[in-house]
Amino acid sequence: MKTETQRDVMAFLRFFIIALSNARMYTPGHPQASRMLGKAHESLRAAIEQNVRLSFMLLDDHVVVDNARLPASIYTERFAEVFRERGCSHVTIAGTVAEDELRALVGAMAEPSQPLPQNLPSVVFGNLTLSERVELGIPTDEEILLPLLKDLPQAELDQFQEIQEAIQAGKRINVSGLYNVVGGFVNTFRQEQPVLKALAPLRLLDEYTYTHSTNVCVLNLAQAMSFGIDGQILHDIGVAALLHDIGKLFIPEDILTKPGKLTDREWQIVRQHPAKGARYLMDNPGVPRLAVAVVFEHHLKYNLSGYPSVAASWQQNICSHMTTISDFFDAMRTTRSYRTSMRKENIGMALMSLAGSEFHPVLAKNFVLLLDALGEKEKQQKQSPPESAHQETSGNDTVKPEDRSVV
Repeated sequence: MKTETQRDVMAFLRFFIIALSNARMYTPGHPQASRMLGKAHESLRAAIEQNVRLSFMLLDDHVVVDNARLPASIYTERFAEVFRERGCSHVTIAGTVAEDELRALVGAMAEPSQPLPQNLPSVVFGNLTLSERVELGIPTDEEILLPLLKDLPQAELDQFQEIQEAIQAGKRINVSGLYNVVGGFVNTFRQEQPVLKALAPLRLLDEYTYTHSTNVCVLNLAQAMSFGIDGQILHDIGVAALLHDIGKLFIPEDILTKPGKLTDREWQIVRQHPAKGARYLMDNPGVPRLAVAVVFEHHLKYNLSGYPSVAASWQQNICSHMTTISDFFDAMRTTRSYRTSMRKENIGMALMSLAGSEFHPVLAKNFVLLLDALGEKEKQQKQSPPESAHQETSGNDTVKPEDRSVV
């Protein structure tokens, strides 16, 4: 199987399982389930391309596609499990599959008592015979290891997504899983050149889809490592960044994704997410106390404006200041439904103009220096795509005080 095809198949499994999880948690028609189904369909069609069909064979916790076993992940295991629960070990999906067929499949599977639908023209279910299992020619673990290692950032992102789903389902946080995610990023950073060892992955932010929390984790680690911070405190800073927006999981989906201006009532609900997130973390043993402070403080500004309201004598944690800067950068760098992304240099100028009022002046200056150094490195890498390839725009590069992007 081609590397590109395997990547698309893995993406399909990931989005399909997330859609199914949301369909079970809410309803099959929930906006999050529908959005993930759309992504699953896109990835599946990309994986099939010119092929007539794809055959998924489910062996124990493994998924074999066209005689090639996929790297193990939480999504391959879950995909095999949900079909095996219904007595199915072979799924064939034709290239003509429509998104509505996937929606019908997820709708049926959202109810554990429902059988697999048999009226889907492009999806056929079955069981493997003994001879088919023998003839699969499953590759060795060594053959699987190399592509899995190359996909390490995605594997860690998958793990973080699983943790978020567990939180949404009301389960306790898997703290060891969070440290695994952060540890993987730290190890990756240390393989880079010393000057930019932590910030180098920023080049990828325009080319690949990463969650906002993961971006903020990368940026916080970059700031901390530039000051020589290491050891347990560095990992705690990373975990705090991953969890900084945990309170948003308790905000209704329709408010989070609303493209227009929020009403006063909706804005009041949004402003509650730092306190809700901090309270939630306090009930989870093993979560570093630093994370509780960062979750509560990440929307406080340097001059203590912002939210939630605190006393004039309040002393913010330095990691909260880092997170505020990282949060601002990633929000402005990302295209939203209500505005386009900003250029890195313009975000840097905005940071400096607000240093001393909204942002810690020393940390803001250090962050801009890191951005400048990153820009110099990008210029030296001829193989990197030109700036224009990132589809950046400058038509909306003015930061307004009421800008919703940093919420």
